[in-house]
Amino acid sequence: NDPDIRGRVEVGDFRLFGLEVADTLETSVEFTDLHTLRFESWQARRGETRAKGQLALDFEPEELELELDALVSEGRVSDLVGPWIELPGVDSGVEGVLTLAGPASRLDGEVELQLREADLMGEPFPSGRIVATVDQGAVVLHPLELSRADGTLLVEGRVESDLNLDLRVQARGFRLERSAWLRELSGRLDGLAQLDGRVRGRLDEPEPSGRLRLQGLHWMGLEAPDIVLDAVTEHGRMQLDGTAGSVVAARGELDLWQDHRWTLVAELESFPVDLFVPRAPDGQPLVWQLGGLIVASGALGGESQLDMTVQSQTLVWAGRELRSPRPFQIGLDQGVWALTGLGLSGPGSELSASLRGPAKDLSIQAVGTLDAVWLGALSSELEKVQGRADLAVDLRGPWDRLGGEIVLELEEGYLLAPWFPDPLEALSLRLVGRPELWRVERGDAELGGGRVALSGTVLAERWVPVRIDLSATIVEARVEPLDDLPPMLANAQLLLSGPADELRLSGEVVVVDMVFAERLDWEQFAVDFRERRLVDEGGAPAREPVLDLDVAIRADHSARLRNNLGEGLLDADLRLVGDDTRIGLTGSVRMQAGGRAFFQGRDFDVLRAELRYVDPFDYDPEVDVVLETQIRGQERDYSVSVPLRGPLSDMRAEPRSDPQLPVADINALLLFGRTREELERGGGAGAALAAEGLDVLVTGEGSRALDRLGPDALTEALQSTRVEL
Repeated sequence: NDPDIRGRVEVGDFRLFGLEVADTLETSVEFTDLHTLRFESWQARRGETRAKGQLALDFEPEELELELDALVSEGRVSDLVGPWIELPGVDSGVEGVLTLAGPASRLDGEVELQLREADLMGEPFPSGRIVATVDQGAVVLHPLELSRADGTLLVEGRVESDLNLDLRVQARGFRLERSAWLRELSGRLDGLAQLDGRVRGRLDEPEPSGRLRLQGLHWMGLEAPDIVLDAVTEHGRMQLDGTAGSVVAARGELDLWQDHRWTLVAELESFPVDLFVPRAPDGQPLVWQLGGLIVASGALGGESQLDMTVQSQTLVWAGRELRSPRPFQIGLDQGVWALTGLGLSGPGSELSASLRGPAKDLSIQAVGTLDAVWLGALSSELEKVQGRADLAVDLRGPWDRLGGEIVLELEEGYLLAPWFPDPLEALSLRLVGRPELWRVERGDAELGGGRVALSGTVLAERWVPVRIDLSATIVEARVEPLDDLPPMLANAQLLLSGPADELRLSGEVVVVDMVFAERLDWEQFAVDFRERRLVDEGGAPAREPVLDLDVAIRADHSARLRNNLGEGLLDADLRLVGDDTRIGLTGSVRMQAGGRAFFQGRDFDVLRAELRYVDPFDYDPEVDVVLETQIRGQERDYSVSVPLRGPLSDMRAEPRSDPQLPVADINALLLFGRTREELERGGGAGAALAAEGLDVLVTGEGSRALDRLGPDALTEALQSTRVEL
């Protein structure tokens, strides 16, 4: 009647009061008084959790009493609470101490646990703690705290032994851009979240209420209205009321306990859809607003129903506006979408569209006329578009793999783009698109008084261009491809080709007629060109390049020089290289034999004249020119030859004469028609001195020498010379 039992026990799948509290248990056992069972120095494992401590069970009182001291050295919250309740999506690393004592249904004790790397429905918290007391079986939190760099979550209150609860929840300082729940919106949404809530009911049937406020919101860098959501739950039905500034007022209901069905009614007042599409593809701001009523219902994880009436719709881009002339409906019933009555109208535009079918088999139609200006919204490379565009859309299939056809016909169009140096006018275009291919079936336009025919294809993947092969045949168009060249009448065959992000414009331009007729102040040009060469014109371009260039420009006796500097026929073999932000030029320009040059009031025969563009980007060609003129002096005639060589910015002359004279005498002949000796005999010593060291043709110093000597210099030089007629 007084046994004394001691021993060592190892147990697998240990249960206590019917609960699976440990996968393994190792302990010393004492049972010496027939009513108290002691587990001394026990060690237990459940899942990843390790714990040890003391446990005493007293069977003598009417209700079992226990005393527990436990130390959790490493573990998981899910392992500790698992025997009593599952918390899907909630877990944390844990360590700490736990003491409990008293009748099994009215335990008292204390809990202090440190949390690490907590996970709350996918939201990470590096640290946290649980400080609680157990009072007659009720757990009193003061508090449960989860923390991270941008905010803190606090939970305080009681969970009774019968699982009734009354908890206060507060969240402060959390940034939306750091939320794991909103990771897919990273970089687009930012703002501050604040929660004040209360949870009543039972642990297995909670009734949450409170207010969630999202403030300081920005979407894609644009300011968005604050969102306020209020919730009240009674008997498992949560009533929701929310606002988004003055643009949305919504109310709804959610069944939390049973079938999880929900309903939503929302009124929209100038709702800014452009928050989600703030810019058109061309990069310009887009204003898109809706007004109307949304009625929706469904079940969490199940199908939803939607009945939306849009009373007003406004779309504004680049100062132009489209509106829906009448209300239209958007519906979803048993997985089938329906869009009916949608229209858009504005100056030169009248469109209608409809949609029907499940997301896996949609049918979309649109037809109408669109002011072609709106096509400029499709690409930043369409600098200017005008005309009338007829649009027909017939698409079918799954939402993410739509098939079908889009037909765009443009009449009386005007198009300005970096692919052509001048605008296309009176453009007539028929473009047919399919998911894998866009084709120009007709393309004809005026260009610089001539004609251009367009053709080609664009390979696509799910409608998005991936490779472009477009050609243009230009006939007798007057264009100006470079600022440094005059307008030219030309024929051309051009090809725009390559991957969509690595386009290349290539081909050949054949000059029919080009005249360099603009008068040029050579002296001032020489000075200005040198000064411009001293300026650093480098630096990054104002925008990213769109296409590379490889275009030949050829002229066969079809370019002419006819200005104050000379006359003659030119041949050209040039090539445009670089890209559309930095155009380079290589090749050469030659003057045919028989040309003439005019300098300092004299005519020169052009024996040879060639400009060679070597460095494509410095526009400082190598000069190779030989000029010849006949000068009648006082005593004899002279033949003067002037070779000009070197880069245009530092060109040098090496004048020669027959009979041979010093360079200073040749300069005097070119300036005054006299040698230095003849000038000095005539009293023109100053003029003779001025001729020393001048590079008359290259630098323009001849004119400036005369300016320094005064307007009567030539008269004084010749004042003692008698002329008989």
